[in-house]
Amino acid sequence: MRIATLNVLYHPFSRWPERRPLVEAGLRELAPDVVGLQEVDRPIDQDRALAAALPGLGYRVFRAAETVRPRYPRHWDGVSLLVRQVAGELLGHDTRRLTWHRIVQRVTLRLASGRTVACLNTHLHYPSDRTGVVARANEARAILAWLDASAPADVVTLAGDLNGPPDEPYFAMLQAAGFRSAYREACGAHAATFPSGLVAPTVQPGPPIEPIDHILVRGPARVLGCRLAWDRPSPSDATLYPSDHLGLVADLEIA
Repeated sequence: MRIATLNVLYHPFSRWPERRPLVEAGLRELAPDVVGLQEVDRPIDQDRALAAALPGLGYRVFRAAETVRPRYPRHWDGVSLLVRQVAGELLGHDTRRLTWHRIVQRVTLRLASGRTVACLNTHLHYPSDRTGVVARANEARAILAWLDASAPADVVTLAGDLNGPPDEPYFAMLQAAGFRSAYREACGAHAATFPSGLVAPTVQPGPPIEPIDHILVRGPARVLGCRLAWDRPSPSDATLYPSDHLGLVADLEIA
């Protein structure tokens, strides 16, 4: 099973028309079974447009906003999962509100083997000051409580822009609950994913120094590999990257 994550960067002047072909090319090249997207621009149907541009991959789009009524907490910070039809039988899609109007979503699948996998996608609180550290810890605690109160899945993946380095309390909580970093397991260290090198208004220039995007795994899944994704600039413009974050992609063998 292949899992990927990418913060696609919401901002009116983010160079999205230029960046979109790079994001689409990455999806086409990687063909992940499940993709967690953060900062999706829902008013322009960014997630659905990406899925529609790649009909051969058969992506279903699951928006956290579709399960949150009457009002989605952050109109500008869409959290969406793209899930291939061939990934497995859909058992459910649900969400949980977190602090600071953040949210976590979950799609649960039954694989051909009969194993169940809960795929979570989230975007934890920013900034990196003391308020952010406390908020991320509270959000991790809420995610774990939500999982504890839910029907268990054989394997749980948690992907997204977690907005804090792995030496923070939120990460220790997740590790204590059995989550492990796919990238660290595969490569021996955490991946620096922000900033990317994209040059655009409001964007911090690269190179990447902050390990804040993660794919975490819990349960009987072997990490076959994990690497950076959407990490190359346009061949014709060194200032143009798919996003201001680099993405990650992990291959899992689920026993």
